[in-house]
Amino acid sequence: MDRLTIYKDHQLNATLLDNAFIDHYMMQANEIQLKIYLYIVRMTGANLPFNIPSIADLFNYPERDIERALVYWEQAQLLSLDYDSTGAIKALHILPIPSPQPANTANIVALDAQLNRRPTMVVTEDPVSEPAPVAKKSYSGKELTALTKDNNDVSTILMVAEQYIGKPLSRKDQETLLYIYDGLEFSVDLIDYLIQYCVENGHRAFSYIEKVALNWSQSEIETVEEAKLHVSNYNATVSAVMNSLGESHKPTKIQIDFVQKWEKEWMFRLPVILKACEKTVLSTDKNRFHYCDKILSSWLSQGIKTVDDVDAADRLFAEKKKAGRKTSDKKTGDFNKFEQRQYDYDELEKLITSN
Repeated sequence: MDRLTIYKDHQLNATLLDNAFIDHYMMQANEIQLKIYLYIVRMTGANLPFNIPSIADLFNYPERDIERALVYWEQAQLLSLDYDSTGAIKALHILPIPSPQPANTANIVALDAQLNRRPTMVVTEDPVSEPAPVAKKSYSGKELTALTKDNNDVSTILMVAEQYIGKPLSRKDQETLLYIYDGLEFSVDLIDYLIQYCVENGHRAFSYIEKVALNWSQSEIETVEEAKLHVSNYNATVSAVMNSLGESHKPTKIQIDFVQKWEKEWMFRLPVILKACEKTVLSTDKNRFHYCDKILSSWLSQGIKTVDDVDAADRLFAEKKKAGRKTSDKKTGDFNKFEQRQYDYDELEKLITSN
């Protein structure tokens, strides 16, 4: 197929977009994330007003999906979000798009090769650098039915996949899962985590899931723990925490577990986690993850959820300390949404270093 010829017949009323966005970020984002980012850039460039409800109405998406898309771009460090005292997004800042590598044209080359019918590799969030080690096998409907009935692992995998994807699986989907299980020799637990990881990052297509599985296979990943260490290199939250705490090495499993607990179990947003990291760095140069964990645990017990909550609690603590009074459980003034507890970072450090 010949290349397309493009003619510029008229001047466009255009929105400028940095090429680094196309080279480094566009391929990894899902449909909602792309639409929201492009719309924000367009509205901001034209100095037009908008808010989350108006975006939700325009695109017919739930407001929660709009918020998730904004948080995704915040974690990718293309946006900075401000939150009000209730934890709602109140403002955003469009950040310069970084180019961490020399222009990554791999995806463009892949498209060019496809147009010219040349074999090439496909670059995804988890790049696949080699052909599949095992050829995919086709299964008849009878064989699929027999496998589902006779193999508990296969029936479990198909059931779990349907729950994550949220719809019945096609024969092609089932064959992809069987290929990952039988051909790539993934355990049930590893397939469970694989699908969970892809879905949580906005990718439900089995073609994408297969590419990630191929990458993990070529990286000789055999356990869920190894997979978590591997994907941490692509996790913006883990990277942000590592940078904030001054950790330049690859994250360890313990460090990844800390971040996942703060984000997934305790439901802290990234700005609050980074606030705790900031206080940690100012207070100690050792055991920083444990120290930060103690701070966030203290905030969790007090009902502190936002950066504004942290600032309010800090002001109250400073006022009580200055007045020479101990913090009581009594609720006072503008801060009565918290249980008033004293937390002392010097005491936290003593507690951590003594363990």
